[in-house]
Amino acid sequence: MVADEMELINKKFGKRNFFIVDSSFNSDEKHMEEVLREIISRNLNIRFSCYLQPKMEDRSSFALLKKAGCVAIDFGTDSGSEKMIYSMKKNFTIDDVKKASLECKKEGIDFCHSLIFGGHGETSETIKETVSLMDSISPKAIIAMTGIRIYPGTEIEQIAQKEGYIKIGESMLNPKFYFSSIGPALLIKEVLERISGRRNWFFPGEKDWSLSLGARLLFFFYQKGPLWRTFKQ
Repeated sequence: MVADEMELINKKFGKRNFFIVDSSFNSDEKHMEEVLREIISRNLNIRFSCYLQPKMEDRSSFALLKKAGCVAIDFGTDSGSEKMIYSMKKNFTIDDVKKASLECKKEGIDFCHSLIFGGHGETSETIKETVSLMDSISPKAIIAMTGIRIYPGTEIEQIAQKEGYIKIGESMLNPKFYFSSIGPALLIKEVLERISGRRNWFFPGEKDWSLSLGARLLFFFYQKGPLWRTFKQ
């Protein structure tokens, strides 16, 4: 089905650039590989980007991604601290993050890591660990957010209630966000100080990005795909 739609759009409308909007394309690696092999078998002249979790059981899948036309990957990593990865109940490790990043570099695939600061247990030390890891793996871009969205029936809701962020039974229709004991203001200040001078970090709200929009759009014209691929390191 995925390959069918890509082929139709490619041949009927001449479109070459795709974004596989799956929250985690490799959550089922077997299915992902089947899709990639089908794209390859049809000799489609396309390029695509996708979301992946930073863990791949079969590391040769990165070569398959490249062969199928993958030019960019956005990893939903959330943190570069073992403590925070455990706190967020992720199914990968720091070693997985490093290996996935290394494979992207090996295959010549641009990659980005998306992060969320402020989870339960976040401290100055865990922020430092995350920034240090990003420095060591050197992705094309890092997209950093602060605050964990609170949803009903989740463990973070229970933690937020216990710590007084929200009341028991409070409606979550209007978004509520959890921040670690550091607090929102100090958390943002700490992150900004840690990432100072790094050109591959994008921290929404840090500055008026519209001031540099013209130059980025000009570059974006010639390199289709995620806007973060236009970041200059």
